[in-house]
Amino acid sequence: MDGARADDLALLDRFAGLLADRGLATPAIFLVQSLAPLGFLGSQLVHALSPILGMVATPDEIERLARLMEGRETPALFTDRLIHEEEARGR
Repeated sequence: MDGARADDLALLDRFAGLLADRGLATPAIFLVQSLAPLGFLGSQLVHALSPILGMVATPDEIERLARLMEGRETPALFTDRLIHEEEARGR
């Protein structure tokens, strides 16, 4: 994500932390990596999961995450953040 904005990176960190806290970092990594080549489908998955994500995030954050996942570099960046969060928690 060239020139990624600090607030976008903070949002990715927030979601990575939420997933890692719940022990879902590894499944999320597999899912993000498998959808990365399909780009647009990754963002559509975020929209499909919005009822569940709505329990921990605002509609604006979910929309921003979906928009970010359309970016070419975002899946790899998000995966790196998920791995970092998982390692930080010792899982």
